[in-house]
Order: sequence, then structure tokens, then C-alpha cells
Amino acid sequence: MELDNLGIILVTFTFVPLILCKISKAAKYYIKMVFYSFSLILVSWLLIPVFLLRPKNVKNLLIYANMVKHLTIVLGIKWTLRGREHLSQNKPCVLIANHQTCLDALGIYRTRRNTGEIHAFKKGAFYTAIHHQVPIIPVVFSSYRHFMDHKKKVFDEGEIIINALPEISTIGLGIKDIDDLMERTKQQMIDVYDKISEEVSEKSK
Repeated sequence: MELDNLGIILVTFTFVPLILCKISKAAKYYIKMVFYSFSLILVSWLLIPVFLLRPKNVKNLLIYANMVKHLTIVLGIKWTLRGREHLSQNKPCVLIANHQTCLDALGIYRTRRNTGEIHAFKKGAFYTAIHHQVPIIPVVFSSYRHFMDHKKKVFDEGEIIINALPEISTIGLGIKDIDDLMERTKQQMIDVYDKISEEVSEKSK
């Protein structure tokens, strides 16, 4: 009897969400968001021991991203990473990424809001990079707007391109150079963001 009840529970939690996803876009949105959020928490907990053994190692980001990538296949999300070599270096750096939603829960310092453009950065990341004389590595995520819309409760299938750019040196720079460094970094990211966002948008048509 207990096995029968367990079977009913498993079927319910497997097929009911699938059916709801087929008949309601809003249900599909919420089910996918819950699944993804739970996956992030699970992966984070599983990797805590690894990160404690490898503190401040930029390759931890690749391990985390690789695990999340496989989990999000269930959501119909395809991740394409470009410039992996820039994230595989064994030296300290500051990562700057254009954070849009919880889907890109990666990176250290980020500029927020999913409005289809890259907004002004916070200066903290640049102070840190200059103070420690370590390079900045920009990481650009393509727009999600072709498959995700929080206001309309839409979460369809789609592709996300992550493009890690060559490092930007801060050697010899001082506090007076922060604004120029921020502008140079932002412009590089905008150019790549526009290009890869157009690419994924064209593929989705």
C-alpha cells in the first residue's frame, strides 16, 4: 500500500506540472522558476565543500556553471559559453557581468535590470581591481527577452550566450582612472551584448 501511495505521489509531481505547463503560460512560468530556484540552492549546497577547499579560485565559477547548465536542460535552456579560456587562468581577477535575472546567478560584481541594455556599473568592483592591481574580466550574457518576460509571466525555451572577454589590465592605474576604466569596460560589454543578443533573437524566430 505504501508503495502504491509513493507511486501516486511520484506520478502527481511528475505529470501534473507537465500538463499545467502545456495548458497555461503563467503556470509554466512559475513551475520553471520554482524548479530553477530550487536547483540553484541544491547546487550551491553541494558545492560548498569544493569552494571551501578552493577559495578565491575563478574556476569555481566554471564548476558551478557546468552543473547549473545540465539542470537547466530540463527547462529548455541552451547555454553557449564563449571565451572559456579567459575564465581558466590561475590568477586573481575581478569578474564584471551584466546581471539580468536569477538565470545568470554567476559572477561577482554585476550591473542589474533586465531592460534590454547595460546600465551604469557600481564603482566597488573597479576600486577593488585597481587597489589590488588585478585585471577585470567582463562576462556578457545575451538578452533573455526573446524567451522570458517576468511581467507577462512568460518562460519559454531559448538560448543564452555567455561571452567572456579578454582581461582589462589595471596595472599602473589609480583612483583617478576609475571613471575611464568603467566607461571602457561598459562600452566593450555593450558592443558584445548587442551582437550576441541579436544572434539569439534571430535564432528564435
